[in-house]
Amino acid sequence: MYKRQLQPALVEAAALLPERWAPDVVHAHDWVVAGAGVALASSLRCPLVVTLHATETGLHHGHLATDFSRWRHDVECGLAADAASVIVCSLDMRSEVSSGLGADPGRVVVVPNGVDPGAWVTTASQRSAARDTLGGGDGPLVVLVGRLEYEKGGHDAIEALHRVRAPAHLVLVGEGARRDDLQALARRLGLGDRVHMPGRLADRQVAAVVATADVALVPSRYEPFGLVALEAMAAGTAVVASATGGLRDVVTDGVTGRLVPPGAPGPLAEAIDALIDDPTARRSVADQAAAAVREHFDWTVVAADTVQVYVDALD
Repeated sequence: MYKRQLQPALVEAAALLPERWAPDVVHAHDWVVAGAGVALASSLRCPLVVTLHATETGLHHGHLATDFSRWRHDVECGLAADAASVIVCSLDMRSEVSSGLGADPGRVVVVPNGVDPGAWVTTASQRSAARDTLGGGDGPLVVLVGRLEYEKGGHDAIEALHRVRAPAHLVLVGEGARRDDLQALARRLGLGDRVHMPGRLADRQVAAVVATADVALVPSRYEPFGLVALEAMAAGTAVVASATGGLRDVVTDGVTGRLVPPGAPGPLAEAIDALIDDPTARRSVADQAAAAVREHFDWTVVAADTVQVYVDALD
């Protein structure tokens, strides 16, 4: 009911805007507001800019097996066709939108997601408290922040932990439908006391957990961008991520982190071991990653790039 009411409510609220000011551009985010975005751009006679954060074909690896999937895909195709410009967060998404939705590549613009570096700065006492709460003592700590769903690769992280030489502990921060399956896998591999699932944490707690970890994992099977990798980089933690989707834009292998094939616990374990075994390399990677965040992914940079898309759409 809520989703059916959302778009008419948005159109009704926006219809009052011209009484106070006239917008230059209508910016719609994703399929959920597609109808409202198209209607408002038409009624207000403004160019439509669309941000697509993911696509149905990408989420399901090209398989549109349900009526809902086929309907959403059609909505996304229409939205991409109606837009003066389509913003995506990565080069991989640009290809996905151009080929999968039939969008004109010349109208698809990459503007990465951003992060506030200051929000990920933590104190020594916050990091120490987080480590004490999680358990594992002073041994190596590996963290994965994300929904406990198949595409986020939590099962690959647990399989990798089973192969890691160091007696590391793994923290899976988040909730999701696969929580019970992941707990069962950890027990089956004899890792029940080394895999911790604290659930969803407050933002400051997440920052402290990520910052106190030796390595942050982003072993996604599908990832349009990979914001959690960016956040870990801002927190000053070395990242190991899958070489898939937008993660290849965020992490430069061997410079700002390590990239491994998706769905490959063996290489994932090797990358974790390499960083745990070499604190100097780990610190170097983390420092270069933090610098890259400030230079390329700070919100001020992202905002300026977005404004330029608006300007171009008006031409």
